[in-house]
Amino acid sequence: MAQFRREFFSTLEQMLKVSGEPLLQDRLPLADPANLSARVLRLGLAVSAFAMLEKYVSAVFEHLVEKDVSSAHMGFAALPDDIRDFIVVDSAIGMNNRLSFVKGSPDRLNYITQTLDLVVKYKEVPPGYTALGFSPKGSNVGHEDIKQAFSTFGVKDAWGKMNALAAAYGGAVLSLNENYRALSNARHKAAHDPVSSVPVADLQSHIRSAIVIGICCDVLAKNAGAAIKACLDKKDLEKDVVAYKRASRFLDEQADGSWLERASPAAKGAKRYPSRADGIAGAIVRAGAPFVIVRDQTGQPIELAG
Repeated sequence: MAQFRREFFSTLEQMLKVSGEPLLQDRLPLADPANLSARVLRLGLAVSAFAMLEKYVSAVFEHLVEKDVSSAHMGFAALPDDIRDFIVVDSAIGMNNRLSFVKGSPDRLNYITQTLDLVVKYKEVPPGYTALGFSPKGSNVGHEDIKQAFSTFGVKDAWGKMNALAAAYGGAVLSLNENYRALSNARHKAAHDPVSSVPVADLQSHIRSAIVIGICCDVLAKNAGAAIKACLDKKDLEKDVVAYKRASRFLDEQADGSWLERASPAAKGAKRYPSRADGIAGAIVRAGAPFVIVRDQTGQPIELAG
């Protein structure tokens, strides 16, 4: 999870930088052959950005289920029905759906054998859970898949909560849900409509949204996972999840190349660091092991650490 998280943010940050390059800009006259190359490159970035976000969100739920919920104080029998259904019933549905993409008898048999072993680990002591129940029915992760999965683990109105987090982190938008759907639609058109196009401004907005959605999903899931691990009675689970809020620190890029740590988005700087890596390392060891929200010179989030 930690390795892919770094890959996700570094890749999307690089996409954001590349999106402003002249090679991706349309030029006059519109019939200029270079515009075809620019359009193809922009479409490729739109597809890649959504694919990276899907993979990141899936990894977030894998960590939540396979690391946090698997090590909860409550055993399988003591978990709420929705979570048990996710672990067993939805995982079986997800396994069957993924099987449809596996071709060839030996591969299908190996897939079923290995995956069934994962699903039935809920019976073991200590138990092991699989996140195959996340987005079990489709080939792509939909906005409702994210909402439903969070609801299962005690986070109601997940998209509303992510909007609130985005506002607190400096990446405020009207609706991350709408932005996710817009990015999904752009990806679908880019992959299936040969004459579609994504304007540069839209592409940059999609990439920014993907970064913020990734950060907010990760924070919500980490908080939920910590609350579920510590919960002793399923009747308290939703209340515990709502109440658990890990602290955050902010690391802001400065015009001179330094990085300024803040305790809150608009607070005075607590410490200045010569590099981003030094800043993350310094902020992450503060009391309470906070999340570190890294922001560029415009105040927009570009990375999550912690």
